[in-house]
Amino acid sequence: GPCVLSGGEVHSSWLSSASSGSTGEPFRVYYNPRAWATLKYLVKLRGRIACGVGPLDRIALLDAVPPENQASPLFSRALRCVRISVLQPAAQVAAALAGFRPDVMYGLPSALLEAARALRERGERLKARAIFTSGELLSGTTRGLLADAFQAAVYDVYGTSETKEIAWECTEGGMH
Repeated sequence: GPCVLSGGEVHSSWLSSASSGSTGEPFRVYYNPRAWATLKYLVKLRGRIACGVGPLDRIALLDAVPPENQASPLFSRALRCVRISVLQPAAQVAAALAGFRPDVMYGLPSALLEAARALRERGERLKARAIFTSGELLSGTTRGLLADAFQAAVYDVYGTSETKEIAWECTEGGMH
């Protein structure tokens, strides 16, 4: 599970993530490498596989990383996964999505809606197979707009900085 700081020191092998600050003050959670791999990747992978995501799918992660931390397009194509910064204009997000043509997208509902609007302004439409949302409340209206904009099934994910994914929506619409 999550590591507890001992004596106020952070071990160099620990990985961390920051909360959004929804409780009033952001904080950082530290994990040992095994806990990080389990919570960040294996639990997430289980839910995605259950929703039909395959090993050859191209996946776009819309994330709040600085634009300079995005991988190069060539590197992203090789990995079949791209991290696109939402801290840049929506037109640039749309251009990155149009160039990558993902099968699966993951991000905040609001960021995905902005990308859909910017794609429409470019005169483009992307068709994805699945969209995973998290980090914000997914309303029925937003779900419908995303499903229509990307012609994709929309799945909501619930998680926290402390535990990563707590629940994910399945193809039947229930949370697991």
